Amino acid sequence: MTLRDLPTPCAVVDADRLEANLDAMARIASASGKRLRPHLKTHKCIEIARMQALRGARGVTVAKLGEAEVFANAGFDDIFVANLIVGSDKLERLAHLVASADVTVGLDSEAVLEGMKRAAAAAPRTIGVYIEVDTGHHRTGVRALSQAGLLAYQCRSVPGLEVRGVYTHEGHVYKAAAYRLQELCQSVASSMRDYAEVCGTDTISVGSTPSASVMAAVPSVTEIRPGNYVFYDATQVRLGASADACALTVMATVIATPTPSDAFVDAGSKALSGDKDPDGKHGYVRDLPDVTMDWCSEEHGHLDLSHSPGALRVGDRVRIVPAHACTCVNCHDVLHAANGDTVVETWPVAARGRLT
Repeated sequence: MTLRDLPTPCAVVDADRLEANLDAMARIASASGKRLRPHLKTHKCIEIARMQALRGARGVTVAKLGEAEVFANAGFDDIFVANLIVGSDKLERLAHLVASADVTVGLDSEAVLEGMKRAAAAAPRTIGVYIEVDTGHHRTGVRALSQAGLLAYQCRSVPGLEVRGVYTHEGHVYKAAAYRLQELCQSVASSMRDYAEVCGTDTISVGSTPSASVMAAVPSVTEIRPGNYVFYDATQVRLGASADACALTVMATVIATPTPSDAFVDAGSKALSGDKDPDGKHGYVRDLPDVTMDWCSEEHGHLDLSHSPGALRVGDRVRIVPAHACTCVNCHDVLHAANGDTVVETWPVAARGRLT
């Protein structure tokens, strides 16, 4: 089967680029002696997770219990749920999940700990805990050393819970100028050393693709959790990644060209998600990088041809690098892996839509 045989819109993975990206991050982790625990929320795909494991990944990271359940059922037995587990139904599922995998979850407050006590009492074996630290992204996570130290102390008094480390998502690096990346990473690392000390642990886990190579070089960091690196995307390119590393595209068909400077494709927010890159675009055409998708509705995407007037005609197929690979993948049931124009495999997005 060739790409031409696929109906559009569809998600296409360049297999060679994917493998190169996996190899590169595996080398970074190995060379620095860091544990690579990749975040699977980007691809949500069992086949790709197995490729990561074959390259030395030790354990995996997911965002939701539903994702953890999918990968535990596929045989992955060391899973970090990088989130806070709240609600009786989720706590029951967590206790059940522990029967089939070694599970670690996030913790950042006494309120969340109260629920975790119930899960620990019902679980057949120990539930691991990483204390989450807010190092500047200002999402979840403890924001004071005293809070972290007390939480770790309280957690250790609960039978069935084990403090295994501290973790952060240094997501604020996405908004930083490139020349500040090193400085921000050093600040995050310094802060995490202090939090690890008050929590009585040597395990420091960090997670972000743009900062992965820098954080891997920090001696005190023990674990890196990049996710987007498997595919990269238009946002990563705007932040300095090579366009040649972008392995995921949405293949679409041009359905209208009302003027030489305008084209519409059959892929909109339902195929690419509604996310935008730092330039406010939904993506760009891989073989015509000055052609961007500047706006879209649910089923239509507008391509700005002002820099390449007349470059596209009705019926042409284009491969669009999405602004955000993670949310784009969640729009699709399958990923078509291709070598050149030949489709070599089709992979189910097994954890798609696992929102709880």
